[in-house]
Amino acid sequence: MYREGGSARGEAGALANIGVVFARKWKMDIALDFHRRALEIYEEIGDESGIADSLTNIGIVFSRQGALDDAIVHYSRAIELYASSGKDGPRANLLNNLGNVYLRQRRLEDAFSSYSDALDIHKRVGNLLGQANSLGSISIVYYERGELDEALETYREVLGLYDKAGEPLGRARALGNIGNIFLHRGSVGEALGTFKEAVSIYETAGERFGLANTLESIGGIELQMGNLKEAYESLARALEIYEDIDYTIGQAHCLGKLGNAYSAMGKLERALDSYHMAIEIYDGLGDELGRAHALVGVGLALAKQGRDEEALERFEEAREIYVANKAPALDLDFVQKQMSLVGGDVGQA
Repeated sequence: MYREGGSARGEAGALANIGVVFARKWKMDIALDFHRRALEIYEEIGDESGIADSLTNIGIVFSRQGALDDAIVHYSRAIELYASSGKDGPRANLLNNLGNVYLRQRRLEDAFSSYSDALDIHKRVGNLLGQANSLGSISIVYYERGELDEALETYREVLGLYDKAGEPLGRARALGNIGNIFLHRGSVGEALGTFKEAVSIYETAGERFGLANTLESIGGIELQMGNLKEAYESLARALEIYEDIDYTIGQAHCLGKLGNAYSAMGKLERALDSYHMAIEIYDGLGDELGRAHALVGVGLALAKQGRDEEALERFEEAREIYVANKAPALDLDFVQKQMSLVGGDVGQA
């Protein structure tokens, strides 16, 4: 329609808008097709701003699909274009997105650098909400480094910025991260209360992704506390939302935790089904560590059934993955302990 009227730029913009709508509905393959078609037109007419925006949109889709290397490529190219055109706002936001991808890849120093660059820009232009977002992301890096005092102090600063900016969803995200710190410290009750406050905000706002993510966290805490009914209810609700919005990595995480809940209930066949469904998703995403975690769950359920040889095979495969991916020592120690309990030779890791 637009092209017939001589406006290729208008057609590209319409395609991009349609792509955004499908992405919001978590129809990622359809969204990707529209964004690629928009990018092709912008490249044909040499519209650098449109190219950068399309690269950003494509990167977002790849990130949500778990195609992280592809997301990095597209984000990085868009950041260069925004920098050359002096578009500080989009550049800062995209630096934050890039940091998020690095964080998922455990590239903590790269993530910290991207977040810090974004924070500097937001401070320079006086973007209060942008400062809160970037500072909150820096807090996550502190947390992942094990620097819990720094993380908690920074998150409290972030809460003040979100409240000042009138941004309840930002507050909810920060509360979720504060809950993770409490959980890491062993303050389970404080963590649970913090997560429940976040759930209330997400439900009021109708923000389904944040709601599912926080319900998943609550389910994990309830499981840890031995509240199996409550754990199952939270995890099942989270899984339903993840499936509805087509968030596959969330589905895998929930299935693994549901497997743990079923196993604790003694429902071992249902546990095995959940773990195997999680493994199928992790394999599709190329997530080796996710596969290893689920394999440990399978091994534990098999061991409970007295199927020690099969359990040992799963533990051995998980250990190989942990060693190859330099997983935390805690994971490796745990699986080696399970191997010894089913008669395996732990040997040299």
